[in-house]
Amino acid sequence: DFDRLGETLNLMLTRIETLFETVRRVSDNVAHELRTALTRLLLHLEQLENSDREDADRNVLMKAATHEARRLSLIFDALLRISRIESGRYEARFREVDIGRLVADVAEFYAPDAESAGLTLSSRAATGLTVRGDADLLFQAVANLVDNAIKYTSGGGVVVISAEIRGDGPIISVADNGSGMSDEALHRATERFYRAPGTSGKRGGGLGLTLVEAIATLHGASVVLKNRNLGLVAEMSWPIAAAH
Repeated sequence: DFDRLGETLNLMLTRIETLFETVRRVSDNVAHELRTALTRLLLHLEQLENSDREDADRNVLMKAATHEARRLSLIFDALLRISRIESGRYEARFREVDIGRLVADVAEFYAPDAESAGLTLSSRAATGLTVRGDADLLFQAVANLVDNAIKYTSGGGVVVISAEIRGDGPIISVADNGSGMSDEALHRATERFYRAPGTSGKRGGGLGLTLVEAIATLHGASVVLKNRNLGLVAEMSWPIAAAH
């Protein structure tokens, strides 16, 4: 009995240590990301304040400062939404959501972005497939997955959004034929502000997949990212009881 108790305590201590390490890493990432954005914003404002340049140059500085201010606002909005969802303080409006229609709407919304990037974006979905959920949040989750696929797929590539029953329940997937992700990136992709090596030049704040996971958890779904022969597939799946 004492041996079993000792093993249980050791497991608990290991778990607590892991949680503390996760909190520390997330806190460091949040502080770094916000400090970087604030530093850029202050630099632009100081240059603007001390500038005696022509109006055109001042407009460039104003646009740069405004861009950083908007980026900060988006970061805070995303962090607040994630926090509210994870803590159960988000007032979700659950109803029957036709995920086939939702997938088509996301594809239509991102069609101009895909065309600008030289990509082929398509959707396919089973008819009459619904889950109970918050339509706005589910749209946001799928949109984030599509936005990532467009960002990391080269021109001439293909992005496919689908909704279907597979195995035990409904599943929404976003597949691309981009470069995929490393094993470490797959493991850490949903961490706040995590950016895979070599992606620092891409737009985004590193919170998109964190929000996707929070939304999926709220809906009793799970998110899995996995490489395939060519590219990456992101799947949000529900147990069979969620299908209607």
